[in-house]
Amino acid sequence: MKYDVPTPDRQIAMVLDLNKCLGCHTCSIACKKMWNTDQGTDYAYWNNVETMPGKGFPANIHDPATAGRDLDGNTKRGEIPNIDTGYGRAWTFNHKDVLASTGAPVKEWLRPREEAKWGPNFDEDHGAGEYPAENHYFYLPRLCNHCTHPACLDACPHGAIHKRKQDGIVLVDQDRCHGYRFCVEGQPPHTGRLVRAYGNAVTDPAGGLTHTFPTVAELGEIDPAHLAVPEARRRSLAALIGGLAGGDLILDAGCDWEQARAQLLATPGIGPWTAEIIAMRGLGDPDALPATDLGVRLAAEQLGLPADTRGLTARSARWRPWRSYAVQHLWSTLDHPVNHWPPKEKTP
Repeated sequence: MKYDVPTPDRQIAMVLDLNKCLGCHTCSIACKKMWNTDQGTDYAYWNNVETMPGKGFPANIHDPATAGRDLDGNTKRGEIPNIDTGYGRAWTFNHKDVLASTGAPVKEWLRPREEAKWGPNFDEDHGAGEYPAENHYFYLPRLCNHCTHPACLDACPHGAIHKRKQDGIVLVDQDRCHGYRFCVEGQPPHTGRLVRAYGNAVTDPAGGLTHTFPTVAELGEIDPAHLAVPEARRRSLAALIGGLAGGDLILDAGCDWEQARAQLLATPGIGPWTAEIIAMRGLGDPDALPATDLGVRLAAEQLGLPADTRGLTARSARWRPWRSYAVQHLWSTLDHPVNHWPPKEKTP
């Protein structure tokens, strides 16, 4: 089924900095406690954080056979994940036994009572490659992408899903929803769709890796229609890929940091914050300063430092050539869950 979705007046989006994601799952738990605490939905997570490369959640969600759309934009049906092999049932733990063993000669350790075969975050930190030299992975928070052309919307036979015109948010009308879950069969992961279309298939019998991420040359062949992002972001991505492919933008290991900054800032759609974050996280520049970063400015204000961009930049001159470390310190002073380990337990 194909619905006519009007172009929204604007598109609200959430931006996730994967360089800062520690895989703490605070976002998943907060979302779970707010939206999915009903009996019978123990396995359901609207938001989750995956270790990639990996099987994802539900398991094998990134498999090429997984629903979404084909390269012509037509909706194709996939399969509803099995509750045991796809989602994994909620486990019960031996909490009482652990508490009872306190002070006993033999300590009882916390473990599931049943055999644990699969569940959310089951393969965390597994990644790909042989440990320790070749092992690699990163964390990928997953949530609704509020796609430009949502496959779940087209998949619903009752028109229960709609894209709100004023802000582009994808919503479900509970009065129309009959629980058929055609939307589950139809929704694709955006990154997975690009990797399947432009990456290289690999054989990984021991893990869940199906493709390698596309090279710069392969990314240059992307059809803009396959990018579920605003038009301005499409132009920026095309300019970035073109610069890397043509040699006008060099971000290789050992490249000149200042030259890389200048080349990034000359790329349409890339501003000072992006250039400094790439210099810090991607190139390893110890003197990067994302002075426009909201977290940096809030921390500076709390510490009595200049909070405006110009003043903070001037003050940071005395921190050179180690301003990246100063930025890490500023971030660590914020009252944010990521800065508290172990996590603080809530008082009743």
